[in-house]
Amino acid sequence: VSTVGSKIADLTPSRSFNTQIGAAIAVLGSSIAGLPVSTSHCLVGSVIGVSLMERHNGVPDAKLDLSVLKKIVLGWVVTIPLAAFVSVVIMFPLSAILT
Repeated sequence: VSTVGSKIADLTPSRSFNTQIGAAIAVLGSSIAGLPVSTSHCLVGSVIGVSLMERHNGVPDAKLDLSVLKKIVLGWVVTIPLAAFVSVVIMFPLSAILT
């Protein structure tokens, strides 16, 4: 929560409200469409959207820390193959024991 709320961008109450509404609409729309959805991804996307819009509108204190975003995206990319690998490593001995 602190990464999203202060490390990616500084969220004021109005910015936070906008990010929550954006994330909620994205989750709702994805759910209605039957798509798998991550609330964390939606929230980060909303924070990025609010920050980009404020930068576009010339808000002087609109911060968007790209180094933190790179770490988040790397984490998203790494977790799926890592989880698959760990599952395979665990399943081999378990399948030998259980069958």
